[in-house]
Amino acid sequence: MENKKEPIKIKLSTAILIFIIFILIVTIIGIIFYYKIKENTNATQNKITENNSQMEIEKNSNEENNKENNSDNEIQKIDTNTELIQKLNGYIPAIDYKIEKNAYQDKKITLNELKNDFILRVAFTKLTLKDEDKKKISDEYDLDTGWYAFDANILQNKVKELYGKNANVPNQDFDDGAGLACNYKDGKYNVGSGGGTGEGLIQVSKMIEAYSQNNEIYIITKNATYVFTDENPKGSLYTDSTLVKKIKDYKDEKYDSMDGNKIAENIIKNDENVMTKYKHTFEKDENGNYYWVSTEPVK
Repeated sequence: MENKKEPIKIKLSTAILIFIIFILIVTIIGIIFYYKIKENTNATQNKITENNSQMEIEKNSNEENNKENNSDNEIQKIDTNTELIQKLNGYIPAIDYKIEKNAYQDKKITLNELKNDFILRVAFTKLTLKDEDKKKISDEYDLDTGWYAFDANILQNKVKELYGKNANVPNQDFDDGAGLACNYKDGKYNVGSGGGTGEGLIQVSKMIEAYSQNNEIYIITKNATYVFTDENPKGSLYTDSTLVKKIKDYKDEKYDSMDGNKIAENIIKNDENVMTKYKHTFEKDENGNYYWVSTEPVK
């Protein structure tokens, strides 16, 4: 007879222990996989959240930039009575008294088209010199005589304020057109009486509107040029300072040539319909200040 092998007998307690160990191993492996998957899921979710946040930031930034660009591109009306517009209107290179070409011509005019002595004259009329800025020319002239000297840098700073930091206008002799002569010497201007004439020019101007766009300010005016001479004391009105196109002679009425503001008021009141419209452009510098760039007729 063959000897039959008896089946291996495992105690019940051993079987239960093996089963428990198997369950523990499966559980541990499951926990490990669970946390691994959760870690990957969190990392993926964080990445998605980070990407979404970055996209939102970029979106907001783009919207802000577009908003700023659209704001810059939009035409924004400005009240002509504001202090800024009133000040900028005074920057336009055109002054009364002396008969000469100024910013009001039949073409676009920039600083390059104007004479240096004229630019200095305009800047001088805009100066407000303090008492300490005025020095005696010599012992012969006290300051109360109206003769004085001042540092040429003061005038150059005013030129750059009116016409930008790149305005290059060499110092030279000039007169203010109203009886004062300014002579340049050794870094100073000596100011004294220079005599007057019986003729003059009055730039008649009326502001129509002002607006800003693309970091620039524009002022729209209506203008004409009134001129009187010894031979023509009643005066004539021209389209601009070139005095090429005459609008009319004032034969029936006589304006007081000593009151330029009154003359301008009367001309605007009676002859505004024949005055020419002009656009004046002012740019902003890095400090946020505006300066005059150009004047041109609006066709």
